[in-house]
Amino acid sequence: MAAYVHVGQCGNQLGAAYWQLVGSSDDEASASQAPTKPQPSSVRKRLPPSSASSKQAAVLAAQISRHFFLRPAAAAAAAAAAPLKARCVLVDTEPKVVASVLSRGDFQPAFAHVEQSGRGNNWAMGYNFQHFRRNVIPSKSHTAAAAGPASSMGGPNQPRRPQAVGARTPFDGDDRRELVERAMDSLQKLIEATDCFQGTVLMHSLGGGTGAGLGSRLVELVRDAYPRSYLLTISVAPSGACGDTPLQNYNALFTLAHLQEHADCVLYKENDELLRVAGLWKTLRAKQQDASTQQHTTTDSHNGSKDATAAQPRVSISELNHLAAADVAGLLFPTVSSCSNALSAPVVQPFAFGSLVHDLCPLPAAKFLDVRTGVLRATQLRPSSAKAVDPLFHAGACHVPLAARKSSSNVHSDDSEVEALANKLFRHTAQSFPRSSDAALACSAQVRGFTFANESSTVRSLQVAADAAFPAVAWYPDRQAAVATTSLAPFAHLGGKASVTICANNGHVLRSVEQFLPRAQRQFHAGAYVHWYKQHGLEESHFHEAFECCQGLADGYKELLN
Repeated sequence: MAAYVHVGQCGNQLGAAYWQLVGSSDDEASASQAPTKPQPSSVRKRLPPSSASSKQAAVLAAQISRHFFLRPAAAAAAAAAAPLKARCVLVDTEPKVVASVLSRGDFQPAFAHVEQSGRGNNWAMGYNFQHFRRNVIPSKSHTAAAAGPASSMGGPNQPRRPQAVGARTPFDGDDRRELVERAMDSLQKLIEATDCFQGTVLMHSLGGGTGAGLGSRLVELVRDAYPRSYLLTISVAPSGACGDTPLQNYNALFTLAHLQEHADCVLYKENDELLRVAGLWKTLRAKQQDASTQQHTTTDSHNGSKDATAAQPRVSISELNHLAAADVAGLLFPTVSSCSNALSAPVVQPFAFGSLVHDLCPLPAAKFLDVRTGVLRATQLRPSSAKAVDPLFHAGACHVPLAARKSSSNVHSDDSEVEALANKLFRHTAQSFPRSSDAALACSAQVRGFTFANESSTVRSLQVAADAAFPAVAWYPDRQAAVATTSLAPFAHLGGKASVTICANNGHVLRSVEQFLPRAQRQFHAGAYVHWYKQHGLEESHFHEAFECCQGLADGYKELLN
């Protein structure tokens, strides 16, 4: 099992999209209480007919409750009626985003920790805030609150000192500890309530002060507190073409250096790449819808990667979050193996941190992975409001069975159709990767929702397709892609029928490093913005160390890929 930590605006918004894919805790609670009995309609709507058996669906629903949700300790006396809460900690230095996430009702307010000050897009301020609080310029709201009656410590003519920045919010009550201390305490409670703790999943960004600076501090503290458990981060890099702040070059490099030192594995996402991929999927889906409407197909209907740049559709921030969340969920969600006979129970396997590290990043110098998920579903979700975003907006339509009918006399024909559809979805997902790299250190694929009559043959064909899409490096020609299958459909409550998740160690982080490093070095040599970091505890030596670490990261990947 894993404990989740969401840091900053990006981390919490991405986390909200991720937990929306996990599903409603009310449905999970119903499924976990009586998995073998007839399910109420609230649960049945999460489990539409798929290639998996109803027994597998019920077991997975109960297992999701166990792996993703927990019951608050205060509700132990009324455990049967208490709703389940997400197994995560929400951390931010401003309350707006966390308050919006908590409004869903699937999260524990006791595990939400915020302040009012923000971190000013400054990595050093986020990282060292508790030690250099005195250097923070108070906001107008704090200054106004401090302009009350005269202090008992000073005379009537003595000017009042502003109150300390970082005032607590109603989320934490009277808890006066530092933000990182409260977050680590909640993480410890989550881990203690876990049956079998494997590791921590931390979601954050690289460009701001909270996600980058405070996120780096939490990564360091988690590694020190739990050195034998795995630490996986989902890290989102800012746009290299048009950034939000001139400090993002420094912030990204400091964060990359900390991730390289402390994390076991980094699922690295880029805003520019997310925007491109979202446009690619939208273009591909629009072509498929037009083809189905006009009852004919065109020869280039599946070449979305070539035409996406010609007519780029509009993409919202929420859609980018849902796209990144679906990519991650396709990798982290548990799997269910097929039953050997009608009497045996399905074998539910949680996400294995060790297998991911072993298969994709066995070398400490190369731990940045790129992950993409392609989804098929039967029906289009109708948003509850005009502003609501379809969590699977990029999913393709599928109206054919995804299971080979083994009792049929035409088994080979059935399985060929299912295998062809799986390979087609695999190709579309592989096309979403950039073609900037000619080789990959490692590659894996997770196929969900298909049932094959000859699974070993299909796995082999997918391995061949993966090796063709992501060629092996010259010094490891015998590398083979790791392909796993599970027959249960993904995102069932959203109409999902099948998915293919591809994870590759292809050195895509090089593009970010080659963008941010020269810019940061030019800024540093010109003395630009360095004083903002010095007043929060950093010295020039820290800049040189970060530059050296990121240059070593780039050089290491170039050497391994050549």
